[in-house]
Amino acid sequence: MNLARALGHEAGSSPMSDGTPIVFVVDDDVSVRESLELLIRFEGWLPEIFASAQEFLQPPTSPCSELPHT
Repeated sequence: MNLARALGHEAGSSPMSDGTPIVFVVDDDVSVRESLELLIRFEGWLPEIFASAQEFLQPPTSPCSELPHT
């Protein structure tokens, strides 16, 4: 069964109108994370993978914060 259909979405459509949906996966088992990442990508969504709740809750690093100030 197609995952999008199972979740009530039409194939090829996005539940979000402003872009590709992001799916957050938090699991301490690397094989589960890798499998879910592949499945989510296959369905056309963007996976964000985290090994722990602590990692998930950390503020994102901004690329601009790493640039030298002049």
